[in-house]
Amino acid sequence: MEDNTVNYSIKSDLIVNIIYQGEIHHQILNHFNTSRDIFWAFNRLIEENEEPALIIADLLKMKEENKSED
Repeated sequence: MEDNTVNYSIKSDLIVNIIYQGEIHHQILNHFNTSRDIFWAFNRLIEENEEPALIIADLLKMKEENKSED
């Protein structure tokens, strides 16, 4: 049986977390927001049987709109 997995990792220097007090909090928020986006994408894939290319296009569009609002 074939295992299908998704890995998400971010690497940063330990010294960055030591020097910048809010860096760990920032990384946690980034992880949460990315996890929420991935969950949204998988739900569309499984529940709506949407094509992966359309999901990615919608996700990129959504991220761009969020960036322009900030």
